[in-house]
Amino acid sequence: MARSRESLPATAAEKLPPGVRPLLVQTLDGGGWAVLARGSVLVVTEDDLVLDRPWSDVDHGDWDGETLTMTLTWVDGAAPTELTLTEEAPARFPLLIREQVEHSLVQVITEKAPGGGQLRAAVRRGPDGELFSQVTASGKVRSGPALEAQIADLERRIRSAVGLQP
Repeated sequence: MARSRESLPATAAEKLPPGVRPLLVQTLDGGGWAVLARGSVLVVTEDDLVLDRPWSDVDHGDWDGETLTMTLTWVDGAAPTELTLTEEAPARFPLLIREQVEHSLVQVITEKAPGGGQLRAAVRRGPDGELFSQVTASGKVRSGPALEAQIADLERRIRSAVGLQP
């Protein structure tokens, strides 16, 4: 069942950072709540703020409708976060996550990297609206001067595409 901030237990709502206005709240299996807010995804219990990451940190999310689990993969390589819901999620839950991640992506360029993997350069929008660039690698990537030059060129091009200084 989707909940508003008002339906969170007061002790859990108090753990949210000031100014966070939930768009959607879902009860998690094992306790706590997933809170989808405009600038970030949070996990809160009655005792603690367990997770508070901006949407611009999300590389991608995978929804498993059978297990009611959203797995969020992070651009910084941190271990994926699994949000397993206790009951049938409204279609809005995975759609809202997708919408918020896509809103954080302003421009994306993907290229093949030395070694056969992929490089992805992105200009992202942070929670405060500020634009910044990221370059991530996936798959097998061969390090060395050619890769470093490609990364620098890719970041220069993505920043230039949206009018940011190189």
